[in-house]
Amino acid sequence: MNILKSELGDFYTLDGEQYKGLYYIEKGTNIAYTYSENTKKRKVLVPYYVYNTETFRMRSNVKGGYRSPIPFKPSPTDYDYKYGYITRYFLQKRTSPQNTIIEVSEDDYSALSPSPSPTDISDKVYNNISIDWVIVGNEGYVTDSNKKLLENAEKSFRGIKNYLSNLLEFYK
Repeated sequence: MNILKSELGDFYTLDGEQYKGLYYIEKGTNIAYTYSENTKKRKVLVPYYVYNTETFRMRSNVKGGYRSPIPFKPSPTDYDYKYGYITRYFLQKRTSPQNTIIEVSEDDYSALSPSPSPTDISDKVYNNISIDWVIVGNEGYVTDSNKKLLENAEKSFRGIKNYLSNLLEFYK
């Protein structure tokens, strides 16, 4: 486990407090957690770039026995760069679509369900979309490809163009 140190403003806890201190990122999920040698109790940390006023509401348990999604930031691998793209997954609250886009892991994306379960996320509460995000090629090609992807996605998933404003994110 690689223990890191954050500065004030790098992360927020799910209750909206800024976090400064030791943390680690769980392999496989890319979720950041608080770290302390003296306790096994840990808190999920939300990076500043995905935290907004809706994050706390989205993380609290949804009525009806469902769970809420966890914010996720992908980390492309050498394998992804070999194939030229990564699949990115997004959820959006149906009741306030402009301010509630959240990037999630493939597992959370797959957990959308109409049946109440503590391990599932309600498909009645969240819209979803996945995007094959181009990360390899000449800069113009990558920019144009991702721009077209977002224009198509915007038709059914309002606000995604604003959320993914850096068309060269993860570009190599």
